[in-house]
Amino acid sequence: VRPSFLPGFQASLDYYDIDMKDAIASIGSQTTIDQCAAGNQQLCSLITVTPQNTLIVLNPTLNLDKLKNSGYDFEAAYTTPVWIGDLTVRTLVNYRTKDYNRPLGLTVTDNLNTPTSPRWRGTVSVRYNTDQWSLFVQTRWQQASPLDPTQTININHVPAISYTDITGTYKFNQFGASEE
Repeated sequence: VRPSFLPGFQASLDYYDIDMKDAIASIGSQTTIDQCAAGNQQLCSLITVTPQNTLIVLNPTLNLDKLKNSGYDFEAAYTTPVWIGDLTVRTLVNYRTKDYNRPLGLTVTDNLNTPTSPRWRGTVSVRYNTDQWSLFVQTRWQQASPLDPTQTININHVPAISYTDITGTYKFNQFGASEE
């Protein structure tokens, strides 16, 4: 959407539904341990206990029977001239409704609402750009989530987190070069 009454503004809302068969991905260490404990000898071969009783879990990419991911992406941006440059404000928001995979011969592993697949996440950025210099600030955020949604232990969560990046640039004239 680019409304004529608000030049420089644009927004979009997209729905995605990815359903892949014979996907290649990793299933994660905890799923490997859980499936081994359930009797899957193929995944037990990825677990080693050292003489010092250290647990080593390999997490290779595997051939998966199915991978499903769906949700919504919303984006809005506005650019306008300010002082001697252009100011751009942009936001991206993702709401995930499904995220699961099924390794060959195993049960479905639901990844939704975990630290690697949060239900909500977003990015907000602001850029001021002139011919000579620019400043860019971006904040990325994702919601709090349980470490393992299948467990009901007391300490089983990762708090919401955000990261802020700041970048500045300046174009130096070449030494000894003249401007025309």
